[in-house]
Amino acid sequence: MFVSEDWNGSLGSADLASANDVGTEVSSFQDSNIFCLERVQLQFPVALRHMDVEKNILVMALTCDKLLLIDLDRPEEITDIDIPKKILAFGTTHKVFTSNTTHIMFVSTTFGDNCLVFPNHQVRILAKLKGMTFESALFLESSASTFELLLLATNGQISLLQVNVSDAQLKHIERSFTILQQLDGSEKPLLLQLYKQTLFIFTSRHIYRLNSENSDSLASFFSTDVNDRKPFFTVQRGEEFREIRFSPFPEAAYEKLYVCILTNKRIMKASIDDLLTETFSFSAVLELPTDSEKPVQRSVLISSFHIIYLEGDVLFAFNILNNQLVFKQTVPLLQRERILGLTEDREQRTFWIYTTEGIHEITITNEARDVARILFEQKDYERALTAAAESSPMRNLILIEYGEEMMKRGECERAAMLYADSSKSVEQVAVELLDHEQYDALRKYLWKKLRMTKKAMSVKRTLLVNWILELILSRFNKLDDEKQLTDDVSVFREKEKQLDVEFAKLLREYKDDLDKGAAYSITVNYGREEQLLQLATVMDDRSYIMSYWIQRENYEKALQTLQDGVDEETLVHHANALLTNRPSETVGIWKQQPNLNVHALIPALLSYNQKAGVPVEANAAIHYLHYVIDVLGCSDPTVHNTLFCMYAYQSRGNEEYLLKYIEKQGNNPLYDMDLGLRLCLQYECKKSAIKILVLLQLYSQAVDMALEEQDSDTAMNIASIPSDDKFLQKRLWRKIAQQLLAGHADVKTAVRTLSQSNVLSLSEILNMLPTDVDMDDIREHVCAELNNYRSAMEASTRDMEESDRITKALSRSFDERKKEVVQLDATQGCLHCNELLILKPFVVFPCKHAFHHACMIAHAPSTHVTDESVLDECQVCGPNATYKLIDEPFHDDF
Repeated sequence: MFVSEDWNGSLGSADLASANDVGTEVSSFQDSNIFCLERVQLQFPVALRHMDVEKNILVMALTCDKLLLIDLDRPEEITDIDIPKKILAFGTTHKVFTSNTTHIMFVSTTFGDNCLVFPNHQVRILAKLKGMTFESALFLESSASTFELLLLATNGQISLLQVNVSDAQLKHIERSFTILQQLDGSEKPLLLQLYKQTLFIFTSRHIYRLNSENSDSLASFFSTDVNDRKPFFTVQRGEEFREIRFSPFPEAAYEKLYVCILTNKRIMKASIDDLLTETFSFSAVLELPTDSEKPVQRSVLISSFHIIYLEGDVLFAFNILNNQLVFKQTVPLLQRERILGLTEDREQRTFWIYTTEGIHEITITNEARDVARILFEQKDYERALTAAAESSPMRNLILIEYGEEMMKRGECERAAMLYADSSKSVEQVAVELLDHEQYDALRKYLWKKLRMTKKAMSVKRTLLVNWILELILSRFNKLDDEKQLTDDVSVFREKEKQLDVEFAKLLREYKDDLDKGAAYSITVNYGREEQLLQLATVMDDRSYIMSYWIQRENYEKALQTLQDGVDEETLVHHANALLTNRPSETVGIWKQQPNLNVHALIPALLSYNQKAGVPVEANAAIHYLHYVIDVLGCSDPTVHNTLFCMYAYQSRGNEEYLLKYIEKQGNNPLYDMDLGLRLCLQYECKKSAIKILVLLQLYSQAVDMALEEQDSDTAMNIASIPSDDKFLQKRLWRKIAQQLLAGHADVKTAVRTLSQSNVLSLSEILNMLPTDVDMDDIREHVCAELNNYRSAMEASTRDMEESDRITKALSRSFDERKKEVVQLDATQGCLHCNELLILKPFVVFPCKHAFHHACMIAHAPSTHVTDESVLDECQVCGPNATYKLIDEPFHDDF
């Protein structure tokens, strides 16, 4: 494979030459905000020979047999380490390799002397490596006490050195040394690189790729001879690899791990992941001039997005993505100062130029700034998205164009997700997806837009939620239609299950954003009863839930809903159905809700009472009303009237419970007695009707009804009640007597019973007897009545004689009183006003107390006194004294 076949869009040598002609400022492409070249303020006592950077530690090999270490986290602390003289007796430092984990350094010299420098600054010579100079070294830590060094020598030999560091004194550290391979001597070895489970060997013309599944030892890569393997890559004739560099380890998803190769003709790049594939190819970044009269020093580095190229003393930077030259600057050098090379710390992303007299740092800032735009222009939308800043106009542009590209490819769901993150209007996206009949993609798009919509945008959220709801329901119906067209419905079960989960999620997470009325309307229009129940459950619409279970006669579920609590309207609406099918359970739940409106339940209670066909003991409606009355203390007449009606309906043929209820209510019942009487008559509860007539004091009607029922005992008990109304009582007994005597049955007993009432006289009873009665039956009563008449006449005679005697005695007493004379003194005065009696009409009592008539009226204890009533008694002695009224005053000359 030759890279010449794959050059695309690279810069030519003429382009580079034109850039050189511009000078130190390249205005058309230089971006000083990204790259900055600064000399480090550090002076060396002698010239610098080689430099390596790992883990932010600079390792510099000086020509004075010293290693200089600078920790960039503590730059003020500089450490120098002396290398033993015998190592550098004949040669100079060739390269220094640093472990990125243990900070152990491996130093190789030009004359084949090698050593390890440990973090405690101890230096140990590696005798087994005597005579070999190394171009590349890989560290692999096997354990805490051992590690391996895979070495590539300048003569093409690949060897493995196992080092033991368990001894604190670091003696006898060379545990084993193994020569693994010998490369073709015609090629110059350059680099060993380990990536994942692949070892890459770079020579001047070839790349070898070795694989191993054993990561415990580097020797496992060399199970076969490398020379027997076909090189993975070979450069074209007349071209050689000069330098191989790898970019820093990626930190973002849009970054790639690149390899950059400098040859004698060009600079090439490729993704290292592409090196693991069979369709690998390099792309050229820059073609180098080959007609230079004198050799020019060239070196290369690679950052995350730029290739840094040094030619002579001029530094260039090219963007990896589009090969555009973005930076150029001449390295400022002192007199006789010579550039030695470039190096980098891949982990810390620092880049350096080292010269014989000092070091320069290439600072890179915000180098990913234009990455999104370039990737977008290259239509690498996926990486462009990861590179674009959130909420930036560029990101929005990428999303829209990427979405359009996906729509063209038919990947509508992916396009919908991209559109959802963009500012493209919901209406535009919806129309585009609907035109392509991509309903599932539209649903997913709306889901994502919903998640991104803030809660404060309540109207928009409501619209999105209702729209998603409609699409889900439509999908349910579509699945039902598809099932009708096939006998194998198993393929649809998983789809329905996923749709159920999605529907439940929508209701669970966004129930507060649902428009209840619209959601019900949509669900009803699509005829999805099961989903309507789920919607009602989430919305806590127990009215619908109750109706749903009642319609399906699942009364257990309905009772559970009732137990959870429903509004009064729903409870009343379904009371009849629940009472009819689950009476005791329904009443049990009602009893737990003491604030129920019992009035609203009365129709259901009455309906159940008529249809249940159960005895009073098992009647749930009666039990509930008794609970309301007896436990809750309800005194509402309507409730009592309802209970009375139920008892009346249940009492045909057996009035036991109704009679007990009437008796319990007493003389001041809470039910309407007129209504109760009508109900008793309607349901032929005569005994109960009689009791109510008595309570209404309708004794005559009560006696009539009792007599109609041939219940003379009850009639007589009722007739005995109005004892203060003798006339009524006699009339009632007359009715009873007429009833008892009309049938000629046991007249003797009837007469005896009537006579014991002490209301009807025996004569009255006898007068009511039929004319054809047998006199033998009443002889005893007739004789008794005659004896009573005689006794009464004798008593009347005695009374008359006593009255005559008293009358005569009173007459004599009156005559004697008339003869009494009262003498008054002419100067006697009124006992009230002390004025002479003779001056005004006065009154003289037998007790000889005298008063003016007017004074007596004025001093009377009652205000309602008359001229006559004041004479009834002496106002001193009282009523025992008679009086003598002197109407006219005596004559003046008396």
